[in-house]
Amino acid sequence: MTDLTNSGAERLAISNRAVSLSCDPPICGVELEPYIVLRRADGTHTTDDFTASAPSDDNAFLKHRWFRSLNSRKVAFCSVHTTERATMQCVAFPKLTGTRTYHCSPECFARAWKTHRSNYDRIIGANGDSDAMIPGDFDNPTSASKPHLAKGPPAVTVQDASGERWTEVGQSRTYVPTSEDVGNVLKYEVTVVDGATGEPLPDASGSTNATLVTTSRTIPAPTPRPRHLLNVPVEHPYIAQLLEQRSMGGVAADEANSAGRFFTILTYNVLAELYATNDMYPDTPAWCLSWGYRRRNLLREISKYGADIVCLQEVQSDHYEDFWNKEMTNIGYDSVYKRKTTEIFTGAGSGFAIDGCATFYRSSKFRLVKKYEVEFNKAALSLSDMLGSAHSKKSALSRLLKDNVALIVVLEANDDAVTGGPDGDRMGGVGGGAGGGLGGIGVGAGGGEEKAGGNSRRLLCVANAHIHANPEARDVKLWQVHTLLKGLEKIAASTEIPMLVAGDFNSVPGSAPHSLLAAGRVHASHPDLAADPLGILQPSSKLVHHLPLASAYASLSAVLEHHENREAALAAGYPTPHERAYATPNHPLGSDNLSEDEEPIELNPSEAVNVIRRNFDVQAREPRFTNRTRQFEGTLDYIFFTADSLVPVSLLELPGELGTNGDARLPSPNMSSDHVAIMAEFAQI
Repeated sequence: MTDLTNSGAERLAISNRAVSLSCDPPICGVELEPYIVLRRADGTHTTDDFTASAPSDDNAFLKHRWFRSLNSRKVAFCSVHTTERATMQCVAFPKLTGTRTYHCSPECFARAWKTHRSNYDRIIGANGDSDAMIPGDFDNPTSASKPHLAKGPPAVTVQDASGERWTEVGQSRTYVPTSEDVGNVLKYEVTVVDGATGEPLPDASGSTNATLVTTSRTIPAPTPRPRHLLNVPVEHPYIAQLLEQRSMGGVAADEANSAGRFFTILTYNVLAELYATNDMYPDTPAWCLSWGYRRRNLLREISKYGADIVCLQEVQSDHYEDFWNKEMTNIGYDSVYKRKTTEIFTGAGSGFAIDGCATFYRSSKFRLVKKYEVEFNKAALSLSDMLGSAHSKKSALSRLLKDNVALIVVLEANDDAVTGGPDGDRMGGVGGGAGGGLGGIGVGAGGGEEKAGGNSRRLLCVANAHIHANPEARDVKLWQVHTLLKGLEKIAASTEIPMLVAGDFNSVPGSAPHSLLAAGRVHASHPDLAADPLGILQPSSKLVHHLPLASAYASLSAVLEHHENREAALAAGYPTPHERAYATPNHPLGSDNLSEDEEPIELNPSEAVNVIRRNFDVQAREPRFTNRTRQFEGTLDYIFFTADSLVPVSLLELPGELGTNGDARLPSPNMSSDHVAIMAEFAQI
């Protein structure tokens, strides 16, 4: 065996042009990670990270250094369109001086004027002080602040061959840009070092110089406009009484919330990295598609909403393990996950991954009683077994095997008694929408409450679904939705448990799957039934279910009707009773998670109604869009609920043009999926 550490034989080296960064331009707060291809002594290649404590077989390791440029003048970026250089700053209200006051154009400034005015009034109202603060230098936004006083030895400053001066900011493999980096260029330097001598080893070209990557100017992290919760009229007397108590604050609000009847649920297709390619989204800057950027943006958005139950679709299997599960656990959630069965080669990590559905629930509020995993492929196999000829079976499997999944969980409110465990049944063998594999779940009847050992159990069933996407496969979409609903009916047959059906149904309002969900049946003349090559949708009379489902966002129609009646009464001189505000801050527990410059403006009734009218399709009784790309704009995501046991209380404002910060298509710098999140608050009757 040749001793490569002491001979002149070839050693570990960086391959030519084989170093790149995960995101360019760098973004404040988003981790930068280099991708490095190394050539081993035997000629093979690796992307492993070798350290001084864990070197390569030939005793070599990587030395990393990060630098910030000191020569180029720092620039300011627009607070709204964060990739655009700022051309003006709002200095009319000096208390607001800071990064949120920069704008790229007069139009951008004009649109933000109302926010500046409102925030200034709020700050003055809180502080009782209107003394001016000294504005910072426009081309150096941090000039008015104190210099950064870091503990320890002074930063290393170096000068390269061109005369450019750089200050060292990091020595680890990864680096997270800070506010001091915004507007500046960064440089990453990596060297292969001999573990015995500490001297640099030559790269593939024979040079011992460090391999360098220089970035664009660092930009601030985009800050999307916060979304309000829009309150909807509540006619149920007891729930209306609890809401009145809650609006009073203090002890009354605590008593109302302690009743355990209120909860929020969010559904969001987060766009798996597998599908977030430049070919699929050519209008989106490459850095916006990088998982390193999107994951932090998505987590930040979801955590701001503070939902008690979070249903995510397109959660990539490796990302669930190394990101979603860990990060959501850190902010108080437990979870279950169901991935598709056919993996795709990714070239990263283990090399194979696939997406699936993940349901997170706040551990302080719920515990898991049971779960069911829905594999539509298993249902397709069962259906094909009922067909006669081998040719029919082959055609059915070719048409129906799409690898879509759904996840059903039964949750119990944490302040109630609990029995049972988390090990659930697989909902396999469900053929032709007939259901199967869903035996009793061990809960009793009575509006989702069961007496167990003298205590009342408050239960909730949540289905998280991702239905097939191909618009040409309308029969497959309808068959999958029907199969899911028949499975849920089996659960409902064992108890009158409240149910929520949420997810990405890849079906527009008025389509056969949407009609089945919302109306409980599909009319025989529906045009979608014409596309049924396997005859699995016949007779159409079987396309029914008996769950009392209603769409949460259809409740916005009641808000519009209520407002029109109220305005008519006021115009006629009739008094109107005291009622809840139309809109509240976007965090159900208040604005604790919002920084000062993010806090949303309170909407008066007219403003709230205008927001709804802009973004709500009155005829379809659904959002105007939940998915927006070059190829398509429309609604695909829904939250359905059993109307005999749940009452919608408020709904997350639909984003519309303002919410997407003027971005024509998604994903964008502000919104990191091609879908938008929707959320509803419910009260359990």
